[in-house]
Amino acid sequence: MNGFPYDQRDRNLGMLLHLCSFAGIIIPYGGFIVPIVIWLLYKDSDFVNRQGFIFLNGLISYTIYGVISGLLCFILIGFPLLVVLAVIAIWGPIRAALAARDGGFREYPFVIKFFRMS
Repeated sequence: MNGFPYDQRDRNLGMLLHLCSFAGIIIPYGGFIVPIVIWLLYKDSDFVNRQGFIFLNGLISYTIYGVISGLLCFILIGFPLLVVLAVIAIWGPIRAALAARDGGFREYPFVIKFFRMS
């Protein structure tokens, strides 16, 4: 896919939006602040706006799954769930970033759609 009709700037911003979710490794709370700032600055682009909705749905869903898994650690089932969630939370944004680079859209796996494009 050549990314038509989205230009290279929009595709790069969409890819950056997803990959910046890993900024929390370096900057506390950067994993959600940096992508949201990119989204808010460039949401006039339909492509970046849609990528932002994909990111935000993933962020909220994985936060909920993390809290539930953390609570389930008291009965030991939460530990393997946290490991699976960590793998999915790394794999999802990378897949979405690669799709954005090519001008496409890919939802994160196992995401609840809280927000949709109108």
